[in-house]
Amino acid sequence: MGFGLTLAASLLLGAVIVQAAPASWWLYESASTGRTMCSNVPQASGWVRVAGPYNNGGCRR
Repeated sequence: MGFGLTLAASLLLGAVIVQAAPASWWLYESASTGRTMCSNVPQASGWVRVAGPYNNGGCRR
């Protein structure tokens, strides 16, 4: 019983780990000032996503 439960938990955890991936980074531009920033989370309503996705925080391919 203990071995079967351990095996099932290990397989489930392995499936979750395999599916994990880093978040994409996007270049956002301020609608009011025109300044840009790189972020991997959505910004407030005053920011527009203009490029991406990128694989790093510098928004470089």
